[in-house]
Amino acid sequence: MDWSFLQPTLILLVGTGIFLRLLAKEKHRREKHLQYRLEEHVRKLREEQEKARKAAGEAVLESGEPADAGVVAAAPASEP
Repeated sequence: MDWSFLQPTLILLVGTGIFLRLLAKEKHRREKHLQYRLEEHVRKLREEQEKARKAAGEAVLESGEPADAGVVAAAPASEP
């Protein structure tokens, strides 16, 4: 093998390796970012649920009724 064939081949291989390394880093960075956004969204939803639960608890305490006092149970459907 002569140098005129080996040099471009080695340059191509090194360039491909560098490109794949950068691609892997970007993929990892994006996965971390998406995981962070998901955790942040879940945290916000939990906070909203907790606030709603507290507000419902305070409303029950103020009215003096249990939370399900106004709910009427549905009658079972009769079979034909």
